[in-house]
Amino acid sequence: MTDFNQAIHDPSETYKTPQDVLKDDTLTKEQKIEILKQWAYDARLLAVAEEENMRGDSSSTMLSRVHQALLELGIEL
Repeated sequence: MTDFNQAIHDPSETYKTPQDVLKDDTLTKEQKIEILKQWAYDARLLAVAEEENMRGDSSSTMLSRVHQALLELGIEL
């Protein structure tokens, strides 16, 4: 069973990909949405850091993967 509080705090530490969140049957749809929205927020912060020449890694790719997962749950950002 997934520790929701840990997952919402740092989704990329709990899950390898956004698709893994979708596959987690221990979470409700609402919990999956919250985790994915947090992951999208984190990816946006990394994208800003990359734009400012700070450390970051392929955040735009991750952001699009998170957005795709949210679309699969019926959520558009």
